[in-house]
Amino acid sequence: MSANVDTVLSGLDDLPVIARSLISASSPGWCASLSLEPFLGDGESCAGVAIGIDPAGAAVSGELLRVNGHLLDDDVIRLEVFDFLRRELEPLIEGIGQVRVIRGEELEGFVVLPA
Repeated sequence: MSANVDTVLSGLDDLPVIARSLISASSPGWCASLSLEPFLGDGESCAGVAIGIDPAGAAVSGELLRVNGHLLDDDVIRLEVFDFLRRELEPLIEGIGQVRVIRGEELEGFVVLPA
């Protein structure tokens, strides 16, 4: 799957707003799970990213948000989307305070924790 990374990222302007809203709504022991899935424009290349949201039990103490991108087969797009979101969230979220993004070893997702 190949795609223009700039085209994919340009469609994600609302992603940081969605992520910050989900973080603000988190409660002890619970977080939101944000799933990123490819939106295939011509059946082969990624034309954008679809966003899915589900409640989840916090797997890590203090977990505010879990972002899962394992369905994004294109490593370049997945890492660019993750970096874009990390830059928008770190280091401070108004009403929450300082946060940090911790990537999983497989680079398929990350969690947002209090700093």
